[in-house]
Amino acid sequence: MRKVRGILGIVLTGLVMTAFMSGPAQADTPENFVGNAAGRALAIKLLGQDLTFGVSSANVTAPLSGLAKAAGQILPSVVASQQSSANTNGANDTKPEVCGPISLPSQLSSIISLDTACSSTVAKVLDGLVSASSVGKVASLDLSANTVLSQLPIQSTLAQILTPITSAAQGTPLDPVLTTVGQLTDSVLKTKTLEVTLGKSTSDVLSTVNSITSTGTADGADIKILPTPEILKQVGGNLVPDLAPVIEIKVSSSKATATYNRDTGVATPSFDAALVTINLNPTLAAALGLPASTSIKPGVTQTLLAGTPLQSTIVVADGSTSKAADGTVSAIADGVSVKLLQGLNASSATAYDGGLVLNLAHSEANVVGVPATKVLPQVVVKPPTLPRTGGTPWIPMVGAGLLGVALISRRLLVARG
Repeated sequence: MRKVRGILGIVLTGLVMTAFMSGPAQADTPENFVGNAAGRALAIKLLGQDLTFGVSSANVTAPLSGLAKAAGQILPSVVASQQSSANTNGANDTKPEVCGPISLPSQLSSIISLDTACSSTVAKVLDGLVSASSVGKVASLDLSANTVLSQLPIQSTLAQILTPITSAAQGTPLDPVLTTVGQLTDSVLKTKTLEVTLGKSTSDVLSTVNSITSTGTADGADIKILPTPEILKQVGGNLVPDLAPVIEIKVSSSKATATYNRDTGVATPSFDAALVTINLNPTLAAALGLPASTSIKPGVTQTLLAGTPLQSTIVVADGSTSKAADGTVSAIADGVSVKLLQGLNASSATAYDGGLVLNLAHSEANVVGVPATKVLPQVVVKPPTLPRTGGTPWIPMVGAGLLGVALISRRLLVARG
């Protein structure tokens, strides 16, 4: 009987192994994607101090995860910082705009005036589609360094710059007002040095049924050097103030975009770099014989008032796109670097490493993804069998097995008898 049981166990084990040796099952692969966007409205370097304002970022990952962060200021302290997150269908985490007072180092607070910094964030999942958005900004900046300028030995330098203006004014209605270089120099030294109206940075990652789009945008800025000069112009035979800034630098917005097609699995980056326009006070431009307005294209560097303490250099960076080995595509719209008043607090009279450095309108975006795959049921091809009739094929196999067991059992019983 023990032998019979052993043989029956072998037969059953063989049948079970035959059933499970048809091949391993393969599972479906879900979709996977990651989208990121970031922007920075302003980074300042003054008197060796680094400050960053208007920072935003957004992140979305499959299947349902969105995170948005924003801060009005992050150095030397964090001001108006908040974040939103969502990871379940129907979630909506919206943080309305909040603002806080700017925190500045003591050595800068006497010459820089900044309005409040603000931020807002949103992350939500609607109908299985996730999105994240954030905004960081700071309202405006004023540099009141005219008291510092008046203490620098720049009167003679200003005289050289302004001599053509006063010479052109001689014999005109401006002659009685600006007859000497000293008068115009005093006018420049009494005016506010710098006025900057800043933009904001916005980061968005949006998923739709067909695509994932990451977008980083940084609005530009309006920079006015000597914004309220005491210069008069003739209008209709009368002298009236020309309130246009001596120099105005307008920076347009930058934008970086990365889009992933959920159907094809193809990702595409693109960018729009910031442009710069320089406007001169019309009265001064006419006196100097210079164009009142000049545009600077991406990839170009231009220096104003070179060789003077008021030297200012504008570097208009271009954008770029790239693709990593893992398929991630990235777009960067490099911002505009404006080095203002480089002779102010410089390490030497000819170094031009001082002043105020503004890095504006930087944005970036990237995205990567892999479409979902669906594996069809596996078809197992069996070796051909001899022609047969009847029903299911396993019945004869089982019958043959049982017949074999019966014969073996009978012989054992006969042998014992």
